[in-house]
Amino acid sequence: MAGNFSELLSGISNVNSALMSVNSTLLSVAAQLSGQITTAQQALAGYMANNFSELLTGITSLNSALTSVNSTLMSVAAQLSGQITTAQQALAAVTWQTTSAQCSTASPASTARCQRSAASSHSSQQ
Repeated sequence: MAGNFSELLSGISNVNSALMSVNSTLLSVAAQLSGQITTAQQALAGYMANNFSELLTGITSLNSALTSVNSTLMSVAAQLSGQITTAQQALAAVTWQTTSAQCSTASPASTARCQRSAASSHSSQQ
């Protein structure tokens, strides 16, 4: 029986020694991985900071360009509004002239009625 306990003790001692070796190796690997993780984190942080800076610059440039486009469109809208008003007034004048010309060729009995209708139509277009 003493022999069995001696063999058991020797086996446990060998397992304990192997476990201590594994533990030492794991601690060494953990230290290496920790350093590599720190290096990777620092590289990623630098990469992100650089990209965010470039993104901010791009967004700022885009905002400036859109502000310029908006200003140009507002100017064009004002010009078009004036041109549309001018065109409407010219069309009203042509319509008035056409109606007046038609009234002048109407029969004498309907001339007064035609002129009243034309005047009413002209004042509603202005």
